[in-house]
Amino acid sequence: MTARRAEQAKVSIVIPTYNRRNDLLRLLASFAKLNYSHTRLEIIVVDNASNLTETELRQAAGDIPLTLVAPPENLFCSGGRLFGARAARGDYLFFIDDDNVLAPDCIGHLVDAFHEDAKLGVAAPLMLFYRDKRRIWTAGVRLSALGRPIYLHSGQRTGEVTLPAKITGLDAFPNAFMVKRRVLEAVPFDVASFPHNWSEADFGLRLKRQGFGGATITAARTWHDIDYDGLLTRTDRVKVYDQAKSRILFRRRFSGLAGWIVFWLVTFPVSSLVYLKAIWASPDKHKLAMIGRYIAGTASGIVTPLAKHVEEITL
Repeated sequence: MTARRAEQAKVSIVIPTYNRRNDLLRLLASFAKLNYSHTRLEIIVVDNASNLTETELRQAAGDIPLTLVAPPENLFCSGGRLFGARAARGDYLFFIDDDNVLAPDCIGHLVDAFHEDAKLGVAAPLMLFYRDKRRIWTAGVRLSALGRPIYLHSGQRTGEVTLPAKITGLDAFPNAFMVKRRVLEAVPFDVASFPHNWSEADFGLRLKRQGFGGATITAARTWHDIDYDGLLTRTDRVKVYDQAKSRILFRRRFSGLAGWIVFWLVTFPVSSLVYLKAIWASPDKHKLAMIGRYIAGTASGIVTPLAKHVEEITL
């Protein structure tokens, strides 16, 4: 343990979850093995309307204090994270999706990174596939000039690529990331405009606008139990509406006039064809309903006003 980590800043781990009990229990079991002082950790599980029991969660987490909070309705990803943050007491907040397994030294490496770089606002671990543990899911996300997410080092294997200790210049932090409390107070998640899709990209770019740096710390690792490695991830009736709506809202917030024109003339028609083809090829029997949801989400993205100002919060 390094001298700096021995300072043992308080870390709150916030996990929004919805109907993935076994995944959540597996993640909590990995927390029980963390080599960061358990007295300086707390776990906040945000049960997005899935009726979990606090007893079994506390048993899985071992001696790390755990609090189960339940919003009155499903607040989705960014809403669940913010709801959990309000119950947290840590100097740093570590947000992680429930379909992960954390390396024992992950939290310590991230805390060390903040001590080593006072300007760092967000630190994320290297994310690998759970079912192929040396294969990289992402080392961070950058957005192309056309707004396409680029997952750095995706598909490469850790023994076959040389990674820097810290990867900077990132635009988004999906799945798992640690943030300073004061940073989240200044730049909270935009729950109203981005409850789920594009929420992390919106958060990352607004952080940049406020001058906060972000980085992937490659010594810190998590294994993400995810079964896709392509761009198309939202082809069911529940998610396709929000995906279609959110990407338009995102472009409205961050694209200049030229980017807005390119989006409608090039990106939107091409990506829509890709989405519609994927919907038609999906096993869902209600393909026409899914297409209708995609069209409705697109229309909603056009007419729904963006939040003009994301209010600062006090955690």
